[in-house]
This record gives sequence, C-alpha cells and structure tokens, in this order.
Amino acid sequence: HYNSESKIKSPNVYFDFSTKKIIVMERFVGKRAKEIVENRELSVNLSKLGVNTVLKQILVDGFFHADPHPGNILFTEEGEILFIDFGLVGRLSRSMKFYVADLLRAIAERDSEGIVQTILELTPHTPGLDKNKLEIEVMEMLSPFYGTALEDIRMSDFLGDFFLLIRDNNLEIDSNFTFMLKTLVTIESLARTLNPNINLVDEAKPFLQNLFLERFNFYGILKRLLFGNRYLLKIFQGFPGRIDTILHKLEKDLLRIEFKHVGLEALIEKGEKSVNNLTLGIIISSIIVGASLIVSMKIPPLIAGISVLGGIGFILAFILLIVLLLRILRG
Repeated sequence: HYNSESKIKSPNVYFDFSTKKIIVMERFVGKRAKEIVENRELSVNLSKLGVNTVLKQILVDGFFHADPHPGNILFTEEGEILFIDFGLVGRLSRSMKFYVADLLRAIAERDSEGIVQTILELTPHTPGLDKNKLEIEVMEMLSPFYGTALEDIRMSDFLGDFFLLIRDNNLEIDSNFTFMLKTLVTIESLARTLNPNINLVDEAKPFLQNLFLERFNFYGILKRLLFGNRYLLKIFQGFPGRIDTILHKLEKDLLRIEFKHVGLEALIEKGEKSVNNLTLGIIISSIIVGASLIVSMKIPPLIAGISVLGGIGFILAFILLIVLLLRILRG
C-alpha cells in the first residue's frame, strides 16, 4: 500500500534464500522511539506519521499490522518509519470499518447509546444480553471522561475498560476487531512516547469523515438497495420451483392437493407497487440522513456556512418525496 517514495518501509523478503523454516528479509537499521525523543521536531513528526499510517491501514486498507509495539517499529533520522515482524496482522471488512468509525465517533462524543448500539451490532447472536444493564455499564465507563477535554482522553484508558466490559458480559466479538482495538491502544502508547500531546481521536477525524461520506453516498446506498432487492427477486423467482418440488413429494406420498387461484396477477402487481414505493421511501430516508451528516460536518464547498452537497441532498430528497406522494395518490 506504499510506494518506494513513501516514508513508510517494510522489509523485502528474499524468497530465493528462504525456506519453510527460515525467512530471509532485508536488514533494517533504525532507532527505538526512546532514542529519538530528544529531537523534538523529528519525534513530533514521526508520532503523527505513525498514528496516521496505522489509521490508514485500519480505516482505509482494512489490512493492518496488529502488533505495533516499540520492538516492531523502528525510526530513522530521515523521518522514516520501519515496520518489522508481520507475524500478526488483521483484516477488516467494509462493514467492520464502519463499526470502527461508529465506535470512535461515539467515544469522542461520549455517546453511551452509540457505543451500546455498536456493541449490539458487533454481537448480534449473544443470548440473554440485557441491553439496559449494558448501557448503564457503558455510562459508568464513560463517567470519568465527562468534562474532560478531547485532547486529554487516552484511548488506552477507555479501551482497557471496554475490553473488561466485553469479557464481563460474555460478548463474542470478531477476533480481527479485537486485534484492531489492541493495535489502537499500542500505537497510541508508542506515539505518546514520541509526543505526549498527540491525540488519536483527533488524528482519526479525517478518516472518519471519509468513511461517513462513503457510507451515506447516494450511489452507494442505491447500489446496496438494488443489490438487496436483487436477492429478494431471486427468492420470489425461486418460489415456483420450490412449490413444484413440494407438490411432487406430496404426490409420491399418495396425497393429492388441488389448488386453484383467481386474481393472483392483480395481487402480484399491487405487491410490486408496494415494494417499489417502499424502496423509494428508503432511498429518500437515506438521502436525508446522508445530507444531514454532510451539513452537520460542514463539508465544503460552503455557502453561508451551509454545505452545498448537503443542500443538494435535501433538494433531491424533497423532489423524490413529491414523486412518492404522487405515486401513492395515483395508486
């Protein structure tokens, strides 16, 4: 994910000299974090570069070094960061990246309900989970951070309590998500060795903004709706064959069933209209949500302090709403 001009380096593997038991890699010469802290300007720049590199790996690439402790990251006087030892890496799907964004946003806003909702989406099959009890525990977990400036919040302090919450409630979370949380804690600790003033949530804001735009992009929403409806149509198309199979089995058991339908075509037509109207309604709702996020985040270009993209979204939603109302009245 990085070109030869990048300040981020990883060792080349010499496959011709490697075997199943031995890996021969490029030799890196660098310094530990504690060895460069005296160079204030360099250490500040490297802390920012390191945090943004790991955030890019997690929130953009979805493929990250899952063990970035001080022994696995070296630094050079030329401002380069050398990643070594890729024995532990993690992968995040597109939907999992959205969960990461939701969690970081909720932490930054001290939003207990948002944190609980993210936990529930990550653990949909946990039996006997008491949502009210979970939210109270999350509120207690957040209480030390109320009134604390964002730059003073250490991600490691919060995520340590978050891990305990997951364990005490017997919640099962995808291992890659767990690796990701551990990676954030580790890289924040390393970055603060170089620059005690760096804030992980602040550095993550541009990445979170891009993820929100990707998530609520009109074309992305439309694609997901059409993709979902395609599977719905396949299910309907498969009904005749499945019914035929059932009838064939019943016939073999010497059980005859006579079935006669009247007016089914009209019912199908009405159902199709209802599904179309529902789909249009979902699209309108998605556009309104996306436009609201864009306006609230003040994404440029701006006119009189209002996002142009958000305004266009609201106008489009209004036009589609009129179309939907006309379709319903005509129906």
